[in-house]
Amino acid sequence: MRILMLLHECPYPADTGPRTHSLGLLKIATGLGECDVVGFSDGDRENGRWQGLQQAMPNLRIRELLPRATGLRAAWGGLQCLADRFPISARPYFRAGLAERLQYLATTERYDVVHVDSFRLCRLTSKLTGVPTVLIPPDAFSLSFRRALPKCRTLGVYLRCLARYQMFRHLEQKYFPRHDLVCPVSPLDGDWLRLHVPQADVREVAIPVADEFFQQRQRPLDAASDPHLVIAGSFIEDCVTRDTIEVIENCLPVIRRAVPKLRVTVWGRVRSAALQRCLDRSWGIDAISWVDDYQAMLQSAWVYLYPQSAMSGIQTKVQQAMAAGIPVVGRTAALRPLRVKSGTDAAIADDNASLTDAVIRLLQDDKGRFEMGQAGRTLMMQRFSSNAVASQLSAAYRLAIRNATVPESTTIPLVPSYVD
Repeated sequence: MRILMLLHECPYPADTGPRTHSLGLLKIATGLGECDVVGFSDGDRENGRWQGLQQAMPNLRIRELLPRATGLRAAWGGLQCLADRFPISARPYFRAGLAERLQYLATTERYDVVHVDSFRLCRLTSKLTGVPTVLIPPDAFSLSFRRALPKCRTLGVYLRCLARYQMFRHLEQKYFPRHDLVCPVSPLDGDWLRLHVPQADVREVAIPVADEFFQQRQRPLDAASDPHLVIAGSFIEDCVTRDTIEVIENCLPVIRRAVPKLRVTVWGRVRSAALQRCLDRSWGIDAISWVDDYQAMLQSAWVYLYPQSAMSGIQTKVQQAMAAGIPVVGRTAALRPLRVKSGTDAAIADDNASLTDAVIRLLQDDKGRFEMGQAGRTLMMQRFSSNAVASQLSAAYRLAIRNATVPESTTIPLVPSYVD
């Protein structure tokens, strides 16, 4: 099988959730057949990332790196996004000649399938003819912002969230059906898209967990001197930061009274002024956004708390913690997409009282922590290892090829006049 993967950014190193997803699927794709990549780059810094990817995956062929629109071209792309009610983050890819260039490459190289790794490129690839396309969104972003709406605390935040919901819903309804297959990462996202975009063929392909997380030995029960609670998340969206503030202000004082020697770390980039103020007035909390040794930090946690109660998709940080054998406490929104059995694989707690009780119980129960960590690791291995996801991605490619109405003889287009 010949696969062309379109990447809007270099996924190496995998230092964010979306890059973790992209790199995991890219590794799988190279094992399924001959895989070429067309990506985008802004210059020397990102070119260095692409070079690192090539060195890490020598069997991968980086077919071409295209420039993103900048300056006035990016501004023009932004106006096109607004006119088409398309998310503004796609403005660097609204550029004359890109769709034609991709059509030329896909047709002349005669790929069996084109894997589109971001919604940002779906407008370009919706016009591809003569080759099957698989779109990996990865989330149903309209669902993310629809679920975030009730948590907006101010009119301004609510209106921004509503605008993003409407943009993504328009994008999904207009462009997703133009691809032969659409593959969100979780059944929750899949059900939403099947309901609201019935014209699209939707099949889930999960986010694979990197092998190194399964290779770590679970920490012995008595290894840590003091109990350590890690509160993790992506503290960017207002609803996520509000969930975190609620836990710090309402749950943490009760947990600390029950476990006096508790050490607390908030782990994630803080972009919210409200959350920063909350951390500033709270005593005894270490706030970190970056660690040199990710695995060591993860293994130091007795309990991994993920307070996010909205958004959609699969949370890669939760997957990694469970794969490393760390017991996880979280809300339904974060844990149900992983199909966990609450109380066995992880602890699902949607209200403050049950969340507080679950954290205290795990911190005080060495055997319970170990057993939940082991059950979570087993679940991740069964459902989200590279082998498990490889079967899903392979099936998606085959289905897209069957779905495609590709003419027996496709005329190879002239070389497009693509000018940088």
